[in-house]
Amino acid sequence: MDHHRSVSLEEDSWTSVETHEAAHEVIPPSSLALDANDMYYGEMIQAKAPVVYVSPQRMLQRGFLCLTTYRLLFVPHPKSMLHSTLVDVPLCNIAEILLQDERANMSTISSVGYSLGINEYPKDLDTIKHHLEVACKNFCIVRFEVASTFGLSSFYNRLLDALDSVHQIAPLAFACADTDRHHDSAVDVEALIEQDMVRQGIVVPGTRDSGAFRLSHINQVFRVCPTYPTLLAVPRAIGDAELQAIGHFRAKGRVPVITYRHADSDAILARCAQPLVGLRRRRCNHDERYMRILQEQAHGRLYIIDCRHQTSAYGNVALGAGFEIAEFYNNVPLLFMNIENIHSMRDSIRRLFELVKGEVRGSERANWLSSLESTRWLEHVRSVLVAAAMGVEKLVDERASLVVHCSDGWDRTAQIMSLIKIACDPYYRTLEGFALLVQHEWVAFGHRFESRCGLKPSSQAKKPVGYYWDDEQTSPVFVQFIDAVWQMTQQAPCSFEFNERYLMAIVDEVYARRTGTFLFDCDEQRMVRGIDV
Repeated sequence: MDHHRSVSLEEDSWTSVETHEAAHEVIPPSSLALDANDMYYGEMIQAKAPVVYVSPQRMLQRGFLCLTTYRLLFVPHPKSMLHSTLVDVPLCNIAEILLQDERANMSTISSVGYSLGINEYPKDLDTIKHHLEVACKNFCIVRFEVASTFGLSSFYNRLLDALDSVHQIAPLAFACADTDRHHDSAVDVEALIEQDMVRQGIVVPGTRDSGAFRLSHINQVFRVCPTYPTLLAVPRAIGDAELQAIGHFRAKGRVPVITYRHADSDAILARCAQPLVGLRRRRCNHDERYMRILQEQAHGRLYIIDCRHQTSAYGNVALGAGFEIAEFYNNVPLLFMNIENIHSMRDSIRRLFELVKGEVRGSERANWLSSLESTRWLEHVRSVLVAAAMGVEKLVDERASLVVHCSDGWDRTAQIMSLIKIACDPYYRTLEGFALLVQHEWVAFGHRFESRCGLKPSSQAKKPVGYYWDDEQTSPVFVQFIDAVWQMTQQAPCSFEFNERYLMAIVDEVYARRTGTFLFDCDEQRMVRGIDV
């Protein structure tokens, strides 16, 4: 039989015996052929083992599974075979690895997750065929048939060692150091953001200000807020000294900053973090003046949108923070959106992840829809969309300006700000506009990509804390936003220049860490390390 082709599991010519033989077939290492463009700049192969790749369509492909300094890479053998394809999984995208023994009816031999350094290959299982399943943070699940007789023990342990050191930035960001790239073609993100401010009428071209607003450079060296961009749009009547004072009153120094002006209503959209009010009802005259200016500019129509549950906001008061006290802010209405915190979202996606894995493995669920509902994922996405819809109603129909915050202003705030802008402005529904929106509202304004995506080193990396989902700083905030955008594309597909493939590509890039855009938690950290975004 010619094994050099893809074969369906259902084909009579591919028997279970032949499948077993294919998994045990020894492929000479010299037959591993990779072109120069198959590898990234600086990427090196550290280990390899012969495997049979099981595609999502349950087609079998023989080849090598290579462990590189950056990813797991499946190379078909021979590479020139019909329908052959390279399959790669960045190491930092791996959430779980399952190694299963076919003798034990697919029972798990070794299941490892985010803290991987404590696990070792089970040495008493040398001659058994195994099923290797790699489950990724972006919900991609890759499966292989592996024979333990050809260095699987060594390969598996080297993989665990690589995953244990996956947080070391140097081997993961090698693509950013590509000396063959044309650096003179790099995009000036700050210039693009400034152009967008001009497009909206927030500032006048060449002046960095207009009648009502200006672009401040007080944060040029991140002295007001280390998690903010260097360019801040603020009311012209607010000086840099006042911004400095407001920075001491807002959590993490995240002062109110204008990021959008609606062309028809002239209403503005601003973002910040919670005020540090505390039990003593602390106040800041400069912060109150800032809000009065926004209120006057909007002809008295201003809302403060707090993305949290009201009970959560009250709980923060005991911790020295809280929310705006109406009597100090000219009775500006404060609206609570009741969006749950990052821990609830993490628990929800963990449940969804388990449900999806069961589907991939062929587990039948008679009550699949109720199981999906029990994850509460769609309920959470709905709550984000409802909050955004309310913001759009206030901004467009009531012509009111909005100040949006949650606790620190880098999670739920980014979601609501982005969705409101997408709904109100067709520019952000284009390929270019959406990319700039993500760059501005998420990257520049300090969404913690490294922490939320489980990419930050943990002090417990050597301890058995379990799966990736158990890291308390991880949460699918950005993925939830992308899901919400996808829901919008389904409602009005002709209003968007992109589809789900574009959205999925962005999510893949977040977890792949191939470029500097989604590395670290803020622009300051990227700048200190010389990372281009």
